Amino acid sequence: MAEDDQPEVAVSHKPPGSQKKKKKKKTDPLAARVTKFKRGPEVSTRKIQDKKLRGKLRASEKLFDEAAEQAAKAEKWLLPAEAGSLEAEGMERTYRFKQAEIVKEVDIISARKAFDLNLPQLGPYHVNYDRTGRYLLMGGKKGHLAITDWSRGSLITEEQVKETTRSVCFLHNETFFAAAQRKYVYIYDNRGLEVHCLREHLNVQAMQFLPHHFLLA
Repeated sequence: MAEDDQPEVAVSHKPPGSQKKKKKKKTDPLAARVTKFKRGPEVSTRKIQDKKLRGKLRASEKLFDEAAEQAAKAEKWLLPAEAGSLEAEGMERTYRFKQAEIVKEVDIISARKAFDLNLPQLGPYHVNYDRTGRYLLMGGKKGHLAITDWSRGSLITEEQVKETTRSVCFLHNETFFAAAQRKYVYIYDNRGLEVHCLREHLNVQAMQFLPHHFLLA
């Protein structure tokens, strides 16, 4: 056989890194949440001969899947965000950070929530927010009590009890609050009217309301 009659061999000149890589399947985070809300394995309808029953079971399974998907989406959007924090570098201390410095670093929406109250005459003040975070209760050491809607910058009520006030605390909502005064603890409504006096608790220094126990401690 002549040398010219030898079969040609195809040689690939592609560089070693030019071969197509297999694409990795991306996992859907929503699918993992949907699995969490499913009631269990789906009912097999292959062996069911009754067409009407088979159709009802398929419709039920479809409704269950849609409900699980809606619950997963609701959980994704309604879960609370992670709480923020301050990180100090080196020898820094977080208690030395000024509010003006924090406002410069946070986002615009959070920066708009910053406000300044200058009340030098009747303080120092003890403050407390209600559970919604909208209403601010202030109690000055010289007897000044006030509730403000800080988000709107409006004053709800203001009262001067003319007694030393050591601590203030909202109760179950903004309609009632407690004030630990010179001798007793008094309960007021959001109009500043006294509704109750706790005479069994004397010289209280600090208070906290436990909403799940409906208890003032």
